[in-house]
This record gives sequence, structure tokens and C-alpha cells, in this order.
Amino acid sequence: MTVKAFIDHSYPEPCGPEERDSKRDVLVKPIKVEAEGFPREKVWTKYVCSKELENNVDALEVWNVESPANIVEGSERGFVTAAGDLLGPSLENLDSMIQMPYGCGEQNMVRFAPNIYILQYLEASQQLTLDVVDRSKEYMQQGYQRELKYRHKDGSYSAFGESDDSGSTWLTAFVVKSYAQAQQYIFIDPKDLNVSMTWLQERQAESGCYNSVGKLFNKALKGGIGKSSSAAPLTAYVLMALLEAGENAKAPAIQNAITCLLQEKALSTYAQAITSYALTLAQHPEAENYIQQLLGKATKTSSSIFWETPQGTGRGVAVETAGYAVLAMMTLDSVRYDAEALKIVKWISSKRNGYGGFVSTQDTVVALQALASFSSTREQGSVNLTVTFGAENLRHSFNINEKNKILQQFAMLPTLPTDVTLEMTGQGCALLQAVLRYNVPTPDPADAFSLSVETRTVADKKCVTKEITACASYLLSDEKSNMAILEVKLVSGYVPVKDDLKEVVRSSALFKRFEVDGSVVLFYIDEFTSEELCATFKVIREVDVEKPKPGTVRVYDYYQPEFSLDQSYVLPPVTECFQIWVPIPLPIGELIPLSEGNGTSATTTVGNTTTPIPVANEGTPAP
Repeated sequence: MTVKAFIDHSYPEPCGPEERDSKRDVLVKPIKVEAEGFPREKVWTKYVCSKELENNVDALEVWNVESPANIVEGSERGFVTAAGDLLGPSLENLDSMIQMPYGCGEQNMVRFAPNIYILQYLEASQQLTLDVVDRSKEYMQQGYQRELKYRHKDGSYSAFGESDDSGSTWLTAFVVKSYAQAQQYIFIDPKDLNVSMTWLQERQAESGCYNSVGKLFNKALKGGIGKSSSAAPLTAYVLMALLEAGENAKAPAIQNAITCLLQEKALSTYAQAITSYALTLAQHPEAENYIQQLLGKATKTSSSIFWETPQGTGRGVAVETAGYAVLAMMTLDSVRYDAEALKIVKWISSKRNGYGGFVSTQDTVVALQALASFSSTREQGSVNLTVTFGAENLRHSFNINEKNKILQQFAMLPTLPTDVTLEMTGQGCALLQAVLRYNVPTPDPADAFSLSVETRTVADKKCVTKEITACASYLLSDEKSNMAILEVKLVSGYVPVKDDLKEVVRSSALFKRFEVDGSVVLFYIDEFTSEELCATFKVIREVDVEKPKPGTVRVYDYYQPEFSLDQSYVLPPVTECFQIWVPIPLPIGELIPLSEGNGTSATTTVGNTTTPIPVANEGTPAP
């Protein structure tokens, strides 16, 4: 909305001093307009190389870009992109690779760690530009300063800092590996880093294994589903972190951790993959055997290699598993494993979201590290391609060459639904993508959570207050979720009462913190169980909005976002109004106290006359 104030020279009467004639003022305010309902995204991704097409090892596809039948009218929009580099989409979206909140110590690191691998790769491939360096360093510096809020006095880190009982083995390892590699780009206090590494090593058991200290939000690192567990994944993770941070492979802590890993026999595919990478970093002779065993468990097609993960572990774990496999192969022998790694990379690329990231936080970090390692260790040759997208009312060609290959080029799809065809001529590899976004009025039911929402009117002086109660529980057989988010999107024109949000966090140890992001209220929850957990808070109408659309509530597992449930809600009508009555002294007579309005009338006696007094109800305020 633009508002202009200026002298109207067509006005026939005098209009003030002449020097004001040239004065004018302009105010521009954006109005955010969103489709109602629940946002959804479909993505089609293809990483393809000209050599594979020529040798009939791979083929181009036709993508049917079509949304479901029942969507919010006018909400669908689609586009296609092309880049000559695996990291192109991530470079374009460094600040928004996953569309999830960043409100705790681990999630904050997803804005920190990817910048390291991107800079390392661009440096190795001689593609660094001043703009990318400045932007990446700025994100790292911001992430570093933010992460220090989650540091304990003993040098450990936890998801919510000092409000947690202790530091977390897992998060401290993640921070150590990231800080150590970031030192070449930004200042990291070496004393603090050494204290954190010492804290980790002191958590090692006599067996050499690392047991979880503090909250371990990601169930994949527990090494099992439900109540089963294994020390191998977390031990391998800590070992990997210490080695990436520069710890000597002959150090006692490293050798003892290797002993722990070699004693584990029945490893899951995820544990096998992360152990393979840890052993290759340690230059252990058993690394080769572990990689071969891992490949033996893989699902293979003519153009892809990937690993099925047990039901209940989620799509992110599958991406992580593939990422660790690539890192192990590239670290051990990049030339020997080039063909297998390329097929894994193609599968990983197919799981990309429309923002340059993947499923959740950890899998995005591991996948980007793997893609950077793969891209920087293989001979890719020059890129000189013409990629053409065909669709209804669209035929658009992108020219990709050495100068622009890290740029993600973009074109809107003018008509939906449509079939998108791909053509590619020239030499080199390209990452091609089609993205469809739309809103649905009613979400699909989900098995992982239950969710209910209730609203009511609250008595107040101005008749502008409502109350929302959102309750959720976890339904699956493993009894506990990972860390979860309860997200309440408010009805337009309403704002939350902050004191109520603080009280929600105080009411249960499972509520770790809250955030308000525009019209969205987010609650971070340690875990959901079968016992229902509720958040109740008031909202106040700050702006009158005609015909507001329903608000939405969403609950989801942070590390398995496919485990989610959505529900819409409406607030009671604004005409439902319960006022708080303040007694007003009358000149004579007896004052009779009045209770809240209930749709009837009250009386007061003035002198010897009894007079009815209207009580507020259905938007009729009392005089």
C-alpha cells in the first residue's frame, strides 16, 4: 500500500506558502497476503551428465507437475531451475535451506555448518567469489555468536543451553567438528574449542564407547528403534568429530573408540555407514571391509544406489546414510569408488527440497558435506550445456557454462498442471529441478500424532480477547517422538499474549521454549509421549480484519517432518463479547454488583425506582 501526501495544484483556493509547493511525502507499507490452508510442496530433481546420456546409462524424464484435485483455489505456483553445479541451489539459498525454525542449539548449526563445506568446495574448484565469501562468513559469524548462548560453563553444548541439566555428547561433537573446520574462515576461540574437546574425551567409557550424556533428540543416533539401542552410531559420530577437528589418529581416545566400534557386530545400515566414514578418517585397515559390506546392503538400479532404512526412521536417515557412504568412499579412494559414488549422489540429489536443502537439519548438513567432497575430489571437466524445459505455454532454454555454472537459473511455469519435458545438449553435468507449491484446505490424516484445538472468548474490557488451547500426543509404538514443534498460526489481526506463552513454558518441563515469528507461535517440545500435552494462551485482536480465514495448528517431529499432523481452527465471532464490568458509583441509591454478561439483564435501584441495565452480549456493549 502506497500513501502519498503532496500539494494538489488543481485546488482553486490558496494552499499555504509557495515554498511548500514542491514538498511531498510517500509512505510504502507491504501487505502480506497468504493463501489459507496448509502449504505443501512437490519437487522433481534430476542430476544428469552428458556422458551417461550418450552411453545410455541414464535418461531424461518427463515430469507430470500436477497438484492434487482438492487444493485452495489460486494457491498453486510452479517453476523450473537449472544449475551446472551440485551446490548451486544451496548457494542461492544459504539462509533458508530448510523451512523449519532455528530456535535451539542444534538447529542453529544448520545455518553455520553448510557454509564451511561450500567454501571448501569452491576454494578447491577455484570458483570462490568475493560475494559468496562475504555472505558465507557473515552467516558463520552470526551462527557462532548465536551458538555461544547454548554453551555450558564446562565447555559442553546442549540444545537449550543452561536451562538443560547438562551438556549433550552429540551436540558438543557436532559443534566441535564444525568450529574446528570453520577456523580457517572466521575467528573461533581455540581455548573454548580445546575445552569442548576435552569434555568429550572425558565422557568415554572404559570400553571405548561413548554413551549419551544429556538429551539426544535424534533417535537415529541411538542406533535402534523403540527401546533398542546401540553405542556404535554415537561413538562413530564422536570419533568422526574428533578426527575432523584434527585429533591424532593414534591418540588413546581415538584407538579406544575404534576398539568399541569393531566389537559391534549387528550394525544397522545407518550405523554401518557412519562407522565406515569414521574408520576411513582414522585410516584403519578395516575401513575397506566396512564399505564393501555397506555396498552389499544397498539397493541398486542402473543409475542410482541407496539404502532402505527401517520403518519408522524417516526419510532424513536414508539421506544421512547415503551421505556418510559417499564421504567414506571419497576419503578412502575417490578414484576407485567414483562410479558408485556418482550413483549415490544422483539418488541424494533426487531428495532435495525446493530451497536447496533436504529433509531436516542433520541430513542436510551431511548431504552437503558429501556433495562438496564428491564434487571437489573428482575430475568433472568443463561445462558447456544448453538445457531446455518444455511445458504448456513454455519453452525455455538455459545456457550453462564455466562462468555461470554455480548460478541457479529460474523460470516460472505459466500453466498448471503441465508435463515438463527435458532436453540437454553439449558437455557436462547439470542439476535440473521442477518445484510445485500449493495449499490444501484440509490436511491428510497422520498416524504419528493426535491433535485437537479448542477456542473460546475471554472476558475483557474491550471485547477483543480469545483463547486457544492446542493439545497433542504421540501414537506410534516406539512411545516417544524426537524433539517436536507445536506451531500455531494465528488468525489475521490477532497477536499472542506473551505472558501466557511464558506460562506455557513454565507449566511443563517438556516445553523448552517458545518463539513468535510474525503471525506464528512456535513451541519447542523435548518429546511427545502417549500422554496429551497442551498449550493454552490468549490472543488479542489488534487489527480488525474482514472475513479472516481460519488459523492452523501443526505438530511435527523435527527430525522426521513427515511425522506431522495439521488442523485448522476458527475463533469465536467478534460479536461474541463478554465484558468485565467495573462498578460505577451512582448519585443516590444502592449499587447492586453485576456479574459477567450472560444474555439477560440486570437492575439497579436509584431512589425508589428499579431500572433495567443492559448486559453486554453478542456485540451489544452496555451504555
